[in-house]
Amino acid sequence: MATSPVTLDFSRAQPISTPVTLDFTKAQPVDGSQPTQDWLAKALGQKQQTGLERALQPTQHDPNQGVMGNAVTALSNIGAAGLNALTHPEQLVTSAVMSSPPVQAYTAARDFVKHLQGQPNATDEQAKHPVQNLLQNVESAAGTAGAMGLPEAIDTGMGSVSNGVQMAKNWMRPPTSPSVVPRNEFAARQLSAAVLPAGKDAANFINAAKEEVPNILDYAKQTGNPLNTQLEFSKAAQGYAQQVRGVYENNVLGPSANKLVRTTGTGYGQRMGEGPDTYATLGDIDKRITALNTQLDAPTLNADDARRALATKSELKAEAAGLRDILHKNLSETTGLTPDQIANLRQRVGRSYELANDTDAAVTARMQSVGKADLKPVKFSELPSQAYQYVQGGPVPIADRAFQRAIKNFPGQSQPLPAIQPPAPQGSSRIDALIQAIKDGRS
Repeated sequence: MATSPVTLDFSRAQPISTPVTLDFTKAQPVDGSQPTQDWLAKALGQKQQTGLERALQPTQHDPNQGVMGNAVTALSNIGAAGLNALTHPEQLVTSAVMSSPPVQAYTAARDFVKHLQGQPNATDEQAKHPVQNLLQNVESAAGTAGAMGLPEAIDTGMGSVSNGVQMAKNWMRPPTSPSVVPRNEFAARQLSAAVLPAGKDAANFINAAKEEVPNILDYAKQTGNPLNTQLEFSKAAQGYAQQVRGVYENNVLGPSANKLVRTTGTGYGQRMGEGPDTYATLGDIDKRITALNTQLDAPTLNADDARRALATKSELKAEAAGLRDILHKNLSETTGLTPDQIANLRQRVGRSYELANDTDAAVTARMQSVGKADLKPVKFSELPSQAYQYVQGGPVPIADRAFQRAIKNFPGQSQPLPAIQPPAPQGSSRIDALIQAIKDGRS
């Protein structure tokens, strides 16, 4: 117990509905006569100083290491505890509360709030309310401890402390509500932020990631791809796209690729006789749709090119929509799949290639940037940032670690490919009879 009396305010003590069960077998006594920073340092796993405090002290210069070596040494002295205190300050309070009596936890929380209030980003009085509530919750636990005794007080008051810690965390990192932004969309945006695809590709990347990342993760697991890096993710997405494309070409399109169908009104196809109707095979229609998608996605070169592209874009979209409708309906008749299932199968291929190509392009650009930077002489003013990046591994490993965090626990389940029935033998169609009649008339 503390050697000096402590004044507690019991008016703010509040009961909680759900007590927290703690294991007191590992509890260790705390010397209340020690200064606050001593027991708090012990709660953080340090003897006298946190890593941050050590990092703020002057670093002894070693002439044998050179400028770069001393810079790296200075940065490495920050330590895990110092970085954790900077990036996760709420853990400072949590660790103090869990490792010390509530009375001393109150003192630590009070000092922590004063520290936050002195920061530039905490000048707004309204923004301080969650932190003030944290202080009141810890004070409530301390007051309960004085009235009930320490073991019962911790069980009763820890829930209130946890609520305060959560409020502080929400103030520091405002959460996104899954009822407003679906979890898969938020996860896709985090993945896009890690990969950083080109500006025009970012929206397409996010839309593709929402649907296909669970499928690609499952494919990577089946093929033994560890997905440690973004380049490995690109290869997994490419491999999955090729797998789905193979199923489509061999089992869906392949048996009916030579089937001739009418394409009148789409602007594509060939006339077979004197009439106005045009015809094309399903295989040719599939190729034409792929070519139209490439044209629609192609970037414009200049203003004149952009005007010409806008003039023809609506025509290309109309042609592609008409051909897709013909292709999906005819393939549905031969495979037993619905037109929507066939459309989704083709879209899986496109989305997976989108992720593969965008990721590969981003990795290539990042590695090229590193290569160019290595060829340039380093200015003295750039040494601190160069040393810090060296400690972290450089831009590519930093991006890969961000990628690993983004795909961890990615929401959604992989979707199996649809079962496809073997095509039934096709008899002679009216179109086939028409073609044969045209041939007979020409002979």
